Amino acid sequence: MAASFSRTLRSIRADRPTRHVVAIGVAVLLLGGWSAWAAWARIAVFEATPTARLEVEQASHPVQAPVAGRVMSIAMPLGGEVRVGDVLCELEGDAQRLELGQSKARLAALEPEIAAARKELEAHAQASVDDGQGVDATVAEARAKLDEAKVAEKLAGEQLARAERLKKEGLVSDAELERARSEVAQKRAASQAFQMAIGRTGASGRADLSDRRARREGLARDIAVLEGEQLTTKALMERLEHQIALRVVRATVTGKLAEVAAVTVGSVVREGDRLGAIVPDGGLRIIAEFPPPRALGRIRAGQPARMRLDGFPWAQHGTIPAKVSHLASEVREGRVRVELEVLPSDTDVPLQHGLPGTLEVEVERASPLVLILRAAGKMIENAPAPEPKGFAPAPTTGAAL
Repeated sequence: MAASFSRTLRSIRADRPTRHVVAIGVAVLLLGGWSAWAAWARIAVFEATPTARLEVEQASHPVQAPVAGRVMSIAMPLGGEVRVGDVLCELEGDAQRLELGQSKARLAALEPEIAAARKELEAHAQASVDDGQGVDATVAEARAKLDEAKVAEKLAGEQLARAERLKKEGLVSDAELERARSEVAQKRAASQAFQMAIGRTGASGRADLSDRRARREGLARDIAVLEGEQLTTKALMERLEHQIALRVVRATVTGKLAEVAAVTVGSVVREGDRLGAIVPDGGLRIIAEFPPPRALGRIRAGQPARMRLDGFPWAQHGTIPAKVSHLASEVREGRVRVELEVLPSDTDVPLQHGLPGTLEVEVERASPLVLILRAAGKMIENAPAPEPKGFAPAPTTGAAL
């Protein structure tokens, strides 16, 4: 027994160096493998945000009350399909419709008034032309008679001169001489009468023409006033028609009513009150918001991403693959907007507008060693700075002595 035990001890002492070498070799291999993995392996680095949601590619269109009024009818079933131009809600507009009817009646009465005034204006214009021609003819006739009277007056004057010569010779009597003088005076008076008739005819014609011109100008002013009132009435009708049209709320896009306010017939709404929202038909996209330090310079178009939907465990339903399509370059309310394209997937979740979730964007692939160094650098950066020895902080309260 003693001999067997001593041989066992010698065997154990002989095997110890071999086991140490094997252990050291295994440790060296593990350390080398880990170092190689830490230096050469690539790990995906993600930036995540819980403020992400599915939206249709076209923005949802709000349904708002364009004017204040009482609801007369409403046809907005939640989830219902609507098309462009469908009437969703009608507001009270009886006062505008009554005023529109009065304006139409006034416009209908103005048209024959304007037509009659234009015909009268045309008649006065033609009468002015006719009167002018008549005056010209009368003046021409009076001038002809004046010329005839002047010829007769000249002849009478020549006869008077001959009678005066004969009187001096004693060949005519005084009666014949007086008769010749009377004939000259008569012919001269006739000439003067025709001269005055010409003036009187011209003055009368000018007065008539002036009266007709004044009448035409008055008719033109009346027509201008009527036409101005006609234009004003048409403008009023257009404004009333626009106001009536505003009281009929119509769908601006084709889609589904995703939101409906609690509005019933008889309710009074104010201008700008939200009545609902229409989600247009189309594909889905992901809208997310990131803090600026985690998005600007790190997230770029084309980067892969994945979305985990709230309410649908990702281990059971999977995630939604996506790809960054657009990134805002301006910060709004302390966040940066990121839009992503939804990629095809085999998820069994019925995707629809408004589903919220958490988005993870793969911003880079880095080695574990780089990640460790980054983590160490952040720890050093965030570590509090030691206070210098002998430094006594100033009191924050109390008065100085």
